[in-house]
Amino acid sequence: MKNVDKKKKWVNILLFINFLSAIGIPCLGNFIDKITVYYFIISIISFIIIVLITKKVIIRGFIKYICAYYLILIISTMMNHQPLYSILGEAALVLPTMIIWYSFDRKNFKKYLPTIVLVLEILTYINFLMIIIFPEGLYNQGFIRKYYLFGHINITFRYLLPGCCFNMIRSYLYNEKLDKRCILYLLVVLLTLIINWPVTAIIGVIVFFICFFASNKHLKVQKILKPINSLVITAGVTISMLTFKIQNIFAIIISNIFHKEATLSGRINIWNTALYYIKDKLVLGYGRLSIDARNLYFNATSAHNQFLIFLFEGGIILMALIIVIFIKISKNLKESNNIEINSIIISTIASYSIMWIAEPFSYSGTLLMFLVWMLAYRSEYLFNIDRK
Repeated sequence: MKNVDKKKKWVNILLFINFLSAIGIPCLGNFIDKITVYYFIISIISFIIIVLITKKVIIRGFIKYICAYYLILIISTMMNHQPLYSILGEAALVLPTMIIWYSFDRKNFKKYLPTIVLVLEILTYINFLMIIIFPEGLYNQGFIRKYYLFGHINITFRYLLPGCCFNMIRSYLYNEKLDKRCILYLLVVLLTLIINWPVTAIIGVIVFFICFFASNKHLKVQKILKPINSLVITAGVTISMLTFKIQNIFAIIISNIFHKEATLSGRINIWNTALYYIKDKLVLGYGRLSIDARNLYFNATSAHNQFLIFLFEGGIILMALIIVIFIKISKNLKESNNIEINSIIISTIASYSIMWIAEPFSYSGTLLMFLVWMLAYRSEYLFNIDRK
């Protein structure tokens, strides 16, 4: 028994180190140019030790989809003679951690899930304290203000949303309801967003809670909100905004409540620019470009729309892969009978999908997004319960 407890303790410590290094601390990247190298070394070493202790590695199922994702981007990047360090570095951080968590059976997943939650709780609370202590930002970059532990306020929800998802799942797995620890985390997340008011994140959290309360214990609503439907709906909204300018219909709401222009802070122009380039390399796209190269194309750090980013970087081949993934995870969620946890995962993916319209998720927070997809893919195996 002592040996088992000792093994669990060491695995928990290594998982904590591996997960923290894999998601990184965004603000440090602005001070240490090659911080990713240190993250990579720590992640790989901890991965190897965890595999040696647990003696289990599974590279199939959802892992094959993630491997295909990075293979497409690597090939596209090479074909366009772009540097590979960015996409290879991301793959080297994401894949080992994905393999670790995919290899856990139901018992071990429940046992070690609190480690993910603990990492995100610590980072979230530190980020919140920074907001309170430094209301004008821990640091600024040029005219862009308010950077904290998670980086700029606009990307904070890339870490907070999956944090809500994992914490709520932990709460339901252990207590069959939202416990005080989870409620505290959700309140801190809400306060973080209310204080800084990042519009896309505000919309994302509203969608998340509406979907959760609407679908919790309601199978019919879950069928309507399944991931593939969320993907189709938000893709349709993107197309409508580009083709029919439907954002002008909501111009009063956009300007009065969210204090944004109908062009969504210039995003419409960026999207049109992205479309201009996408049509020239529709099959495999341009690959993963450096920030400087993306600035030359878009006059911005990205296309500010995840659908367009998929098409720009990997063409219709990458977009087809994403559609296949969403079809598969929708099917697997349908076969899981844990209604409460299904509701959490469906709501998280719906929130992601709506935020894809205006924000990129390919350059930070990618691992967390993939982990949510993995939970959906394995929901039947991880979360099925015996109901009387």
